[in-house]
Amino acid sequence: GASTTPVSTFQRPPPAHPRHARHFTRTVPARTMIIVVAVDESEYAKNALLTALARASEADTVFVLAVAERLVEPTALGAIGGVVQSPYVWETNKSNELKARRLAARLTRRARHLYPKLTVKACMSVSTHIGEAVVVAAEVKKADEVYIGSRGLGSVKRLLLGSVSSHVVHHADCNVTVVKRAPPPAEEHAAKEKVIAAEEAERQRRVEELRAKLESEKRTHELNRHISAMAEAEEKWSRVHEREPLSDEQRAALKKMAAAAA
Repeated sequence: GASTTPVSTFQRPPPAHPRHARHFTRTVPARTMIIVVAVDESEYAKNALLTALARASEADTVFVLAVAERLVEPTALGAIGGVVQSPYVWETNKSNELKARRLAARLTRRARHLYPKLTVKACMSVSTHIGEAVVVAAEVKKADEVYIGSRGLGSVKRLLLGSVSSHVVHHADCNVTVVKRAPPPAEEHAAKEKVIAAEEAERQRRVEELRAKLESEKRTHELNRHISAMAEAEEKWSRVHEREPLSDEQRAALKKMAAAAA
């Protein structure tokens, strides 16, 4: 398979004389990766899609490929040498094509919702050999890598059943990743916008919580200050207006004044 280097930098050697030495640097951007993900209705195929999306970069293009299996009746030949299909086979083939088209569209919408910054496109193929259809699609799209589930379902939905993944591994010209299970939580991350929104919501919650705490502390401080001021005023008033008890000399003087008046 093709391998790419994210960013490569080279420098032109400076002239011999150091006074005229000048360095020239040019940055070569990374080449866009083309990824083809073969899908069906199985959990294995959905795990392959999730893994491919989690590992892709914003510069990559992901093709969600659904293959409709075509049934043929090679023993029934028409008058002009063509293959004559029974009504059952014809209806089955049409139904398979419609299901594959809807599957690719549905999974593409889901992928775009989970990873809005990725370029995700739906594509559909019709073939009597599922594995060969995946190989041909990878060649047509010039894919750098193909993701495929380890095994799938039966009948029309069995896009990735056993020998199919083996056929793709042995015949595709690009790298092939066979996925057996869903990506770990570290890879199946949420979209960046959702992470930013969650962090902003948490920051706002903490700001509001701190503001409410400060307001509560301010009100408590004002109340305590008001209570202290009232207590001081009350104590001052009581000291001014409270009658002090008479001493013995004051009592004797009052008795003399009363006797003289008598």
